[in-house]
Amino acid sequence: MTLVPLEPAMWGVDEGPTTGPKYRRRDDYRSAKAALQDRLLERAEIALGPFRDRIVYVESATPLTQERYTRSTAGSSYGLAHAPDAVGPLRPGYATEIPGLFLVGANAPGGHGIAGVMAGGLAAAGQVLGEDLSSSVMEGQRVLASDVVPPDGPDFDPYETARGVAMMDRRAEGRERRAARKADLG
Repeated sequence: MTLVPLEPAMWGVDEGPTTGPKYRRRDDYRSAKAALQDRLLERAEIALGPFRDRIVYVESATPLTQERYTRSTAGSSYGLAHAPDAVGPLRPGYATEIPGLFLVGANAPGGHGIAGVMAGGLAAAGQVLGEDLSSSVMEGQRVLASDVVPPDGPDFDPYETARGVAMMDRRAEGRERRAARKADLG
């Protein structure tokens, strides 16, 4: 991870995704994102040694990505300000006044960033289940019975699943059905 400019112009667009046009497939956006990703990999190889030939999958995101998925201000991943009066238990809690509704994310007590949000998710799940999952995870215990999660099918491909191929296929099927209905009506 690294800090980068949040200005849309840095990424080849005039406005962010909440107010501007689609940007993900624009050549200038893709090249700026690829250049940053390449620089990060170069720096990582300086610290860790050569490893690019072993990379199976690489994913990167920009402030535009963050803003698009979370609608956060200017692509910030930090949530509420981390001021002395809004840190840890002083942040909004996981449980709400609505029974069964729990909150997680950068605004919850776990904090911002990937690690903070993951820790917060674990804490919220622990509150839902009424047990301390953090201790269980730290002790290496299995926290979910294997019979609760169905096994992956023989054609399961984690890469395809992560890329959302199934969702894209379902959307394409929906478009085909709508086109067929339209043709039947017309």
